[in-house]
Amino acid sequence: MRKSVALVLGVLLIGSVVIAQTHSNMNEKKVTDEFTIPTDIKVGTHLLKAGDYRVSCDTKTITFSVITVRSGRDSYLTKVLEVPCEGKELPARRENTELVIPPNKEGVPMLEKLYVRGSNIEHVFAK
Repeated sequence: MRKSVALVLGVLLIGSVVIAQTHSNMNEKKVTDEFTIPTDIKVGTHLLKAGDYRVSCDTKTITFSVITVRSGRDSYLTKVLEVPCEGKELPARRENTELVIPPNKEGVPMLEKLYVRGSNIEHVFAK
């Protein structure tokens, strides 16, 4: 009996953590912005090299594309990574794009959270 109660409590705890990381796509809008990464960083298990990037979120997927050439108003992009859009909904849209990269003792910094200008979602990434 105690084992089944503990199992149910464990499932509920894990379920609440998963639900806390989701958001309603009904309140999210598609966003795109560009930024420069000054040093190599990891996003999950993928390594993004230093350079200029365009990030876009279509409410289901976050796409990172490296900007390979800029010619006047045109940019040439190479898609390098797509990850699921996960994270919690924020009370307001962000005014600026912000990358949260905590100190990493293992060498390569790891992207933990991404706030995209115009988005009301705190995008989180698995380690």
